[in-house]
Amino acid sequence: MSDLANRNQCNAEMHDRCEPDKPVALTLKVGIIASTVALTVGPLWGVIALCVAAGQLATYWRGRPIKVMAIMGIGMAAYTAIAVAVIERRDAPVPNAGWTSAFEHLNGLALTAVAVVAASNMLTPVRRRI
Repeated sequence: MSDLANRNQCNAEMHDRCEPDKPVALTLKVGIIASTVALTVGPLWGVIALCVAAGQLATYWRGRPIKVMAIMGIGMAAYTAIAVAVIERRDAPVPNAGWTSAFEHLNGLALTAVAVVAASNMLTPVRRRI
């Protein structure tokens, strides 16, 4: 066995020993994500982010991870974009400061969508090539 292969095997073994318990680490990340959304966007959106993250955790514990958070985040962002286009077309809000009141109800959804997609990237396991 070459020296490089031996070193890679040792690094892989060390990584396995140093890796924290996966369910505990994922649960902590989900709690941090939901708390951040609740503090920055609002408590209702924090609960929604927590529910989406719980769905993500359930797929990890089931053994076949599905990117629930990414799917939901992209869905929320798409809904926001479509709603903005419809409101812009239908209501034609005033260009100066009147448009902010027309789209204010979508702010929480858009911010939560960004946070959920970013959190999905944090929860995606990184695969190392050896």
